[in-house]
Amino acid sequence: MKKEEKFYYEVHVYGRNGFSTSIVSDFELDEDERINLAVKQGRIDSEDVEYVDYTGELSFDEWDEHFNFDKDLLKKQIELQEEMQSKGLNLVTCGNCGTTIIHKTHSEEISCHGCGFKSEPCDFPDLFYMPSINR
Repeated sequence: MKKEEKFYYEVHVYGRNGFSTSIVSDFELDEDERINLAVKQGRIDSEDVEYVDYTGELSFDEWDEHFNFDKDLLKKQIELQEEMQSKGLNLVTCGNCGTTIIHKTHSEEISCHGCGFKSEPCDFPDLFYMPSINR
């Protein structure tokens, strides 16, 4: 992909379904403008605004490597995860070390086999979460 004269930003949302997404602008933006543009472009839901804990500038190369991907393939992965969830299983990551874990959806507590961290499901974000896709 060819670099354009644009500004590239990351917007990170924390919480149970924490995720990072990106926005691209023709103009340099401050943090509030980045968040507003992320909502306007459908990158985050308006309910997620209060959970934004970070926005930052990205170089074109960082944006291209981390956010410029085949969204249709990711959507297929999410469909498979939803199929797992319909069977009572969920695919999450450890909030402490990032290890991928399969657990029963109604678990009160999850234990990580990678680092031993134990906590409630809100500390183990879903591996795929729909708003994390740049629509």
